[in-house]
Amino acid sequence: MTNIKIETANDGVTLSQDSPSPEWSITGKGGRTYMVFIAKDEAPAVITALQRAIGEEEA
Repeated sequence: MTNIKIETANDGVTLSQDSPSPEWSITGKGGRTYMVFIAKDEAPAVITALQRAIGEEEA
């Protein structure tokens, strides 16, 4: 299992997760990182979707 790294900034949040890959890389270790940026004004919609996914939406 790979953890999600969360980085905050004034304009939003970046979520990233390492994904091992057999592809060649300059480090010789392969792998890549997948990243998603969530803008500050989009965060409420993302939070609502996550709450629904885990069944914690307020009535």
